Amino acid sequence: MTGGAAGLGRAAALQLVEQMDVVVLDTNEVALEDLRRKQPKLHTVHGSVTSSVDVSEAVKTASELGPLRLAVLSAGIGRATRLAVDPPDTQVAVLNELLAVNVVGLYQSLAYVTAAMGRTDRDALGQRGCIITVSSAAAFDGGSGTSAYAATKGAVASLTLPAARDLGPLGIRICCIAPGAFETPMHGEPTSETLERLSRNNVHPVRPGKPEEFASLVRHIYGNAYLNASIIRLDAGARDPYVPPGVVRE
Repeated sequence: MTGGAAGLGRAAALQLVEQMDVVVLDTNEVALEDLRRKQPKLHTVHGSVTSSVDVSEAVKTASELGPLRLAVLSAGIGRATRLAVDPPDTQVAVLNELLAVNVVGLYQSLAYVTAAMGRTDRDALGQRGCIITVSSAAAFDGGSGTSAYAATKGAVASLTLPAARDLGPLGIRICCIAPGAFETPMHGEPTSETLERLSRNNVHPVRPGKPEEFASLVRHIYGNAYLNASIIRLDAGARDPYVPPGVVRE
C-alpha cells in the first residue's frame, strides 16, 4: 500500500491487516512510527512513490511475505493554484509537483506491482490479484483553484479501463475509487463550518465521509471478483455545480 501511513490509506491498512499481511510505503516517518505502534503486525517502508528504489523495496518486502494479491495505490498530494491569478511559474511548479506524485509515482508503483503480481499463481477463481487506485471527485467536479490537481486525478481515473484491458489476460483486476470530501489530513484540521461547506452538495448523508467508509469499499472491491475496470465515486452523491464569479449561491 502506498500512502498508507495517514488518512484514507491508513484506515484501509488498519482494516486489511485483520485479514492479510500489509506493507505500507510512505514518506512520513512520524506517521509510520505511529502506525507501527498501533498495529505491530503492519510492515512499513519509509520512502516515496517517486523513487523506483523505494517502490521496488516495498514490492519486494510484500512479495517475500507471500503471494502479492492486493495493492492499494493511495499515495497522493494536493495543492491549489489558480489560472490567471497565480504567477505562471508558480502554476507550472505546482503542476509538476502534483504530476510527480499523483501520476508518475502512481504509474511507477503500478508498473512494479503488476510485474510482481503477474508472477504469482492464480487462485481458485483464476485470479492473480487486485489493484485499487485513488482518484478524486475533483477529477469530475473540480472547483476553482483545483485545475492542476483535478488534471492529475483525472489522469488516474482515465488509466483504469486501459489498465484493466492490459491486465485482464493475467487475471489481475483494477478499480479506481474517487473520494469526495473526507475527514482526512488533506483537509487539515477542519472546523465545523469547513466540514459543512465541504459536504453541502451531498445528496445524503450531508457530512464528510469517514476514513473507515473508504476502507470498507477497499475491502469490498478486493472481495468482489466480478468488479473490474470501474471508477467508483465515494462522495454521497455530491455534485458541485459551476457558479460563475460574482454570483452568490443561496
